Amino acid sequence: MKSSKLKNSSKQEAYNKNTELNDKEITSENIKSVLSDSSDISYQLHYINGRSDLLVTVVFVDGLVNTKMVNDDILKPLTQEKILEKVNDLNGIIDLIVHGTIYHASRKLRTGLGEVLDDILNGAVALVFDREKKAITFDIKGYEKRSITEPTNESALKGAKDSFIEVLRVNTSLVRRKIRTPYLRIKETIVGRQTKTSIAVIYIENLTNRKIIEEVLKRVNSIDVDGATTAGSIEEYIIDDNRTLFPLVLYTERTDKFCHNILEKEE
Repeated sequence: MKSSKLKNSSKQEAYNKNTELNDKEITSENIKSVLSDSSDISYQLHYINGRSDLLVTVVFVDGLVNTKMVNDDILKPLTQEKILEKVNDLNGIIDLIVHGTIYHASRKLRTGLGEVLDDILNGAVALVFDREKKAITFDIKGYEKRSITEPTNESALKGAKDSFIEVLRVNTSLVRRKIRTPYLRIKETIVGRQTKTSIAVIYIENLTNRKIIEEVLKRVNSIDVDGATTAGSIEEYIIDDNRTLFPLVLYTERTDKFCHNILEKEE
């Protein structure tokens, strides 16, 4: 038991240290290669003031940022600010943004990929300039707070008091807030011809058995029903019909319990 915990701890320590990623160049492709194709990561390519030679990729985690502030404080000045029209190179654009062309107090010029990833996973928006291998990040956190409540069926004297709700993107953001490794993967799909139910398969790369991940994704994607309105209606399609006294699936509404389980499961 002790050795298992030490093994798990050493793995997580390696994953959480993003300093080794600072040796890689800051590009949108390198960010995608680390964060993979998780469904909650947004990548938007923009022309600065409509100029195709001045490109920037805007990267953020959907659910962790205030999208209104992204549009009003970042994207609008980036595409409409008149002073940017006078600059003909990306280094000049970067210098103007760092010195306040985009009116946001919390901004950081980053030169290490690990720093950029840490900022993004902590609720920042990153402007990635591929040609210059640089990024500027803005702290624009925007968590859902109003409808997140204490679990009603699973009380806990210790630990977090928040629980999952009926909105998938809020739920994925709750997981991201607790597990901030860039190796967290969120794969979303739609189940039910009539209900169009959104489902997310969440795991940590290299911590969860790859064969199990592939099998679960295969079974979820092969579900062909008219409606999928409850977790129970999904369960019957993803577990084997084995007769056993032990539970094959665990249910929880507590975010801390869910995160603990996906951190512990190695096989």
